[in-house]
Amino acid sequence: YCTNYNLKWTKKSLIDYKHHREGQLVNHIPNNHILTNKALFLTAIRDFIKNQKDRRAYDFSFLPASYRLDHDDAGKDCMKMHWALKSKYPYKPCIWIVKNFQAQNRHGQGGIEIVYETKTLHRICNGGTQKKILQRYIHNPLLLRERKVDMRAFILIARTSPTYLVYFHKGY
Repeated sequence: YCTNYNLKWTKKSLIDYKHHREGQLVNHIPNNHILTNKALFLTAIRDFIKNQKDRRAYDFSFLPASYRLDHDDAGKDCMKMHWALKSKYPYKPCIWIVKNFQAQNRHGQGGIEIVYETKTLHRICNGGTQKKILQRYIHNPLLLRERKVDMRAFILIARTSPTYLVYFHKGY
């Protein structure tokens, strides 16, 4: 590893953090895949909530109902949620999005399927262990000029002691 740099931009974690010096900037944060991978992010949020003494202190209701089908009972839990929604809102469609998190291409995009029918959802939920996430479709998403919004923000953590962050605003 080269340790003589001011800014290091790498595709993979090629940074020797043991010899990292004050003032050096890198574009890679250890374990950032937990935030950028949907399956790992879902697991991290669930584990965080499960390990809190007062679970009511944290409100994650803004996240859509999501289930990892490679976890035990996730399919059953998803079907319970589906039937609860169907009985509570019998005239509203209950739409689910299926995201295959193993079949990602080199740009990080995986296969997506939209499920409208209970029969299809039941087949997917009872299909055994699968590398898929089931996520409830958000019917009333945040709209900007009558279009769905995908907000992305980039933050550079220049140092942690004292804390110095740079926020990049230009989105799309």
